Amino acid sequence: MTDQTPVQLSLETIEAYFADIVDKAVEYRRVSITEPAQFYIVTLLSQFATSDRLYRRDEENGRLEREALALLLARASSAPVQERVRLLKRLGDSSLYISGFFAESLARSLVDVDYYISMGGSAYGSLSDLYRARPGTDSFSLLFAELADNFRELVEVVSRVSSQANPFCASNESLLRLYDIWVRTRSPRLAEKLRANGLEPAAAVKEPGGEQ
Repeated sequence: MTDQTPVQLSLETIEAYFADIVDKAVEYRRVSITEPAQFYIVTLLSQFATSDRLYRRDEENGRLEREALALLLARASSAPVQERVRLLKRLGDSSLYISGFFAESLARSLVDVDYYISMGGSAYGSLSDLYRARPGTDSFSLLFAELADNFRELVEVVSRVSSQANPFCASNESLLRLYDIWVRTRSPRLAEKLRANGLEPAAAVKEPGGEQ
């Protein structure tokens, strides 16, 4: 976490900021997406501007955990439909955010950005299929199909945003990088820093291929 006291901003202010910066990033990357898809990215980034969106809070001890993508997928596959929708959305959103903001860090890990792109694109594709089977949800089905089909291009958009949006995302980036260093070193000092920020390092779970 940074030493500076964070500026308290409303969600509306943050969304207005990201609306402008995402629009510029889409134009810069020359990505062709619909207005609903672009608005979805703006909303996603605005929500992830608060650090705990990357993590799951343990119901027993109240600590935050970074949930492995494979576990999210496993939980979604056996969950009731409504819960499956929530978990698949979390999987897709987390994959998009992490692969866009932390591609450089992922390049040094055992599981690279392509793994996140594959998991995220598949999650959005499954969401599209679920909505297609439900009456009156065609617009959601089309939205998630677009996000799935353009996932790699959207990662490039989010990556461009990350280079411009550090004032809003420094807390997320700092905490996730600290966690990733702890995964490799198991440093007690880093573990204490993580706990001071409400993140329990002992909750690490390996992904297929070796990711924590």
